Amino acid sequence: AWRRVHEPELLELRERRADDEGATQLVEELTARTLDLEEARDDLARRLADAEAERDVQNELDDYQSEEAKALRDEADRCRALAREAERDATELGRGAAALA
Repeated sequence: AWRRVHEPELLELRERRADDEGATQLVEELTARTLDLEEARDDLARRLADAEAERDVQNELDDYQSEEAKALRDEADRCRALAREAERDATELGRGAAALA
């Protein structure tokens, strides 16, 4: 008799327990998914930081290369000017030697 009277309550409690178990499982799955996503986010953040550091190094190398290329061009220009000056001096010396001869 007790069972018959309380059968609706027992059914409701069983349904609640099933709902609670389903909700608990869903929370566990979502928690695991959140942890996976956080790990993926952290990995991407590390990879981004590495890429930015590589970009900065590449920019520094590019700047250094540009400075070195300019210095080499300036040195080449200086050497050409010295060669022209030496050629003029040699020509004048040749003329002077010819005049003495």
